[in-house]
Amino acid sequence: MIERILSVARKEVIQLRRDRRTLPLVLLAPVIQLLLFGYAATQDVHNVRLAVVDQSRTPISREIVRSLSATVTFRVSEVPDRRAIQQEMLASRASVGLVIPAGLERDLLHRTGAGLELFADGSNPSTAAVAASYVQQIAGATLQREAGARFPGLVRPADVVLVPRVMYNPDLTSRNYMVPGVLVMILMIMTTIMTSMAIVREFERGTSEQLAVTPIRSYELLAGKMIPYVVIGYIDVLLVTAVAVAWFRVPIHGSVVLLFLLAAPFLLSTLGIGILTSTIARTQQQSMMISFFFMMPNTLLSGFMFPIENMPVPAQYLTYLIPGRYFMTMVRAVFLKGVGMSVLWPETVALTVLGAVILGVAVWRYQSRRA
Repeated sequence: MIERILSVARKEVIQLRRDRRTLPLVLLAPVIQLLLFGYAATQDVHNVRLAVVDQSRTPISREIVRSLSATVTFRVSEVPDRRAIQQEMLASRASVGLVIPAGLERDLLHRTGAGLELFADGSNPSTAAVAASYVQQIAGATLQREAGARFPGLVRPADVVLVPRVMYNPDLTSRNYMVPGVLVMILMIMTTIMTSMAIVREFERGTSEQLAVTPIRSYELLAGKMIPYVVIGYIDVLLVTAVAVAWFRVPIHGSVVLLFLLAAPFLLSTLGIGILTSTIARTQQQSMMISFFFMMPNTLLSGFMFPIENMPVPAQYLTYLIPGRYFMTMVRAVFLKGVGMSVLWPETVALTVLGAVILGVAVWRYQSRRA
């Protein structure tokens, strides 16, 4: 019995050695995925974009801004007023806003409490909550230190009163943040895997050779293959959006029509990845494994679970090659912020160009393989 088992095991080892596509993937994928998880999967809050309105213009207020800028937690930029903070948040250029009132020193002297206004982008609840806590600690410690140095006659400087205003997701409900992200993941998984397996199935069954002798051209064949999965992708968008709104009560403040339009360049990318995967794989099993290999970076580096600004700088640059990064921003902005194309056009252009490049390379690879 043992000899028979060993014979089967030896046969599998030989088969693995002959499979030049699966074996490297099996050995390298865990290492690459571990590296991605190690750098991208972090709950630490770094590089949070903070917009500051300094209405006080006093040494104490400037010291508060300097103290916030000196930390690795915040990337501080000064803006003129509260409206500018909202514009920065709508354009995803700021996650937190701080208003230092004009009467800061007066409030300190009269011991009425130093009131600072904090605006937090609730479309990212975890970052908003942690950032608000950090601002409270840093601003409070700075005020206590500077007020004690400038007004030594005060027995105890006034306490810091932080007035929070959470925008776009006032209750900081994590479901409102996660469910739109799930829409992106479902759309990516379904269209990538299904497209890849549909094309590989033709090679596996030998029907690709039969199609090769017909008058149909490569791009016509690919277009015919892609159309059903584009339709399926849009049905998925409709179903997931309906469930998100009707069942999970996730508000959608933007246009559903715009959401459908924005899905087009993302589908361009995912279908391109599916075709590209099919040019590498020889069997449906290989196709499935390679598809998951592509999807892991899309999941980790898209901002689905972990904010991109918390990642190391090299990983942040790598996210610009991830289609999910752009569509994740678009979907959450449409759902929670209600923004339009005037705000989302940079992501739309970038995703369209990236999708066109991916699809172009995939079509070229498919034509080479078919030839």
